[in-house]
Amino acid sequence: SLLWSGNSLLVGTRGGLFQIAGDVASRFGAQAELPSLSILSLASDSRGTLWIGTASGLASHRDGKLRVWKRRDGLPGEQIRRIVP
Repeated sequence: SLLWSGNSLLVGTRGGLFQIAGDVASRFGAQAELPSLSILSLASDSRGTLWIGTASGLASHRDGKLRVWKRRDGLPGEQIRRIVP
């Protein structure tokens, strides 16, 4: 999954989330807290929240804080393949 965010490109893969800015590629900072490293979808909303759909739940990242939702939190399933902000 790909998403332009400001001046960088976010790339979601089966091995995690990466950020490419200019010539530098780096892992997304909050990866250890994501529900899964298998990233299936990415989106951003008008408030600047980054939404991350994974094979094991949904995460949102805004202002340096990560929040996670799973089936136990009311999701109909854990694989989040598409996000419509």
